[in-house]
Amino acid sequence: MKWMGAGAALLLALPAAVVGQDNEAVSIDDLSGCAALYSVMGDYVDEGSEASALMSYRFLQFYVLMHYSAEADATDSLTADSLKPLMKAETDRVRGLVESALAKGNDIRMFSSNMADCDLIRDQNPDVFALVDKKIEEIQRTPN
Repeated sequence: MKWMGAGAALLLALPAAVVGQDNEAVSIDDLSGCAALYSVMGDYVDEGSEASALMSYRFLQFYVLMHYSAEADATDSLTADSLKPLMKAETDRVRGLVESALAKGNDIRMFSSNMADCDLIRDQNPDVFALVDKKIEEIQRTPN
């Protein structure tokens, strides 16, 4: 994914204003949970479809914001490198839940309420996600 390689550059480019937003702070756990959910859900939609593009983009939004939030908070011990095992564990956890649900005959749509929770995070933090979207657009225009 082209966007993943540009993640570090995006993190550095997000203005410090994101940290000072008046909006309620979103936890790293919530951000990683949403990133993992969209990553896993992307595996269950048709590759190249509109749904696939949406899952990839939503994953990127939460992934980037998660990393930026970890780097921006000097009071915790989280860094981009320390988030890798957290993200892997969260993705494995979500993948296990999805696979278990599917094995029991449930439909993948049962996770739509989880995605709605992630949409709510985006809706409650429009300024932050607008900045993330703007930086993603800049990366997309930047040649490799």
